[in-house]
Amino acid sequence: MGSLLILGAGGLLLASDNDVGLVLGAAAGVFSVLGAVSGVFYLVIGILGIRNCGRPENCGANFVLGVIVLVLVVIGLVVNVAVSGPTGAAYSVVGLVLSILYLQGAKQNRDAWKAAQS
Repeated sequence: MGSLLILGAGGLLLASDNDVGLVLGAAAGVFSVLGAVSGVFYLVIGILGIRNCGRPENCGANFVLGVIVLVLVVIGLVVNVAVSGPTGAAYSVVGLVLSILYLQGAKQNRDAWKAAQS
């Protein structure tokens, strides 16, 4: 929803006649698309996690996706702390905890599957 609001505001800025409005409108458009894509990415990862939690043979993909998400969340945490200080990083800390829990669950499924194969 936030991405749609940013996209709308960016459209209003693009309609302005000055150069600053054009640049800010284009940046708002890019950031709104990135926000929407990341939201869909996290949604797909969550659905795959729930879908594959009872199937340890499919845990390899969940583990790899969990590592990717953890790296992205750590990058976001560093950027949030650099831009807005420690107080602005609370959202990223929640994402970090959830990413670690997701990765731990995928690791446990992977270890159980390897143990069953032995």
